Amino acid sequence: MTVHFFGVIEEADVERALAAVSPVADAAVRCDIALDRLGSFPPRAAPRVLWLGASAESMELTTLAMRCREVLRAARFAVEERPFRAHCTLGRPRLPWPETSSAAWRRASAAPLPAMRFSADRLALFESRPGPGGAVYTPLRTLLLGG
Repeated sequence: MTVHFFGVIEEADVERALAAVSPVADAAVRCDIALDRLGSFPPRAAPRVLWLGASAESMELTTLAMRCREVLRAARFAVEERPFRAHCTLGRPRLPWPETSSAAWRRASAAPLPAMRFSADRLALFESRPGPGGAVYTPLRTLLLGG
């Protein structure tokens, strides 16, 4: 689940970001989440991001995300101003997206999904490196929720 997206972050700022969110993670509780819908960003134009998300808000996860935004903003990191939308990024289509692929995505995202339930018990900072078969995600550090 994406709680905060940094984009490009200098290596020197990684420890500063982790120091800012560590107290938030220590004070947080596990978040029970049910992922049950597909969507895209932006929602009405050619999609740049395809995602799996929750139709029902998890107050614990939203609180965690908002607290992370607060402390990161105070630490002078850029933060998202739009409302938090819990999601897992599935992919980024290459544009122009073939009509067959676009139509398949529209069909899939219109169909009901069974809820995929889990408990989030940690924050992880991932590094994303583009590669020929897609991005490679490597966890750099993990913070347990509730210490």
